[in-house]
Amino acid sequence: SSKKPRFVEGNKDLGVVNFSDGYPLLVTSVGSIAAVNKRLVENGKSPVDHARFRPNIVLGGNDEPFIEDRIKSFEFEAGGLTWLAVRRKPCSRCVIVDKDPNTGETSLGVQKALTQLGRKGTYADIDRFGQDQKLFFGQNFLIVVPEGASYFNPALLSLGDTVVPRFSEKPNWLSVER
Repeated sequence: SSKKPRFVEGNKDLGVVNFSDGYPLLVTSVGSIAAVNKRLVENGKSPVDHARFRPNIVLGGNDEPFIEDRIKSFEFEAGGLTWLAVRRKPCSRCVIVDKDPNTGETSLGVQKALTQLGRKGTYADIDRFGQDQKLFFGQNFLIVVPEGASYFNPALLSLGDTVVPRFSEKPNWLSVER
């Protein structure tokens, strides 16, 4: 049987996704996960592992919570080429963050912690993504395939690899608490 490709946002120019939710990369940070875990403990709940959020990349080296919201792009070296990842939209979180990915057990608290941390908002680009209120945690990124590469192989990134971020002060989501 032939399988039709899944395009990001249904647009072949934005790339193809396979076993992901809709974008090639979901990026979060050690600081963001620590902020959620601190709130969970304050609420009498157990901390959660980064796998609860199902990211492809967890950025370290900076303890600032939610730094991924300010990164507009980042470069990394892999396979002798320089790759570019470009922020597309924040990741809206559903009840899946309250489910343990290893056991499937539900343990409520993560969505509440995200709400308490001010992570409820709307997309800044409502024309493209709508104006419904969502809980946001992590950022979806697209991969710009460099000349000389035929596709992106996620195995090219490893624990400890360096990424070079470019920051933006322009948010891609707006808190409803503003």
